Amino acid sequence: MRSNLPFILHRRDVCLDTEGTDVTLSWTAWPAGTAIDPVTQSKLADDSHQPTQGTTTLKAFIHFIQPASQNAVRQFNEIEVGDAILSLPPDAPLDDKDDVKFTIAGEDWVQKPISDKLSKSWEGIVRGAKFYRTILLRRTT
Repeated sequence: MRSNLPFILHRRDVCLDTEGTDVTLSWTAWPAGTAIDPVTQSKLADDSHQPTQGTTTLKAFIHFIQPASQNAVRQFNEIEVGDAILSLPPDAPLDDKDDVKFTIAGEDWVQKPISDKLSKSWEGIVRGAKFYRTILLRRTT
């Protein structure tokens, strides 16, 4: 069976590059073997385990949550007015990083936890290829 998947994935990348908004990611990375405090579960620095700061900029589609009309049905409680939904490239470097911060137009945001149900509703997979990595953000306080 013939597939247009390569063309579709190429168009996704072109659309992100030309129409997406710049999002700067910054994070803290810790070396493997860093000790973890048993009480606070925070990582502990010592002479051989020091954190490093990382940053990168990538393109994303951003959807800002606005007040709904009076007759709108609310399906997911974790989404609130003022939040942002980011559709990132599927290979966005978010895994294994601590203190990830997203800067959009000079404002700082952090990722919000979401339910499995919401996560699955955002999954876009075409012939085994993940289309976007979608996450929910809130402004930092």
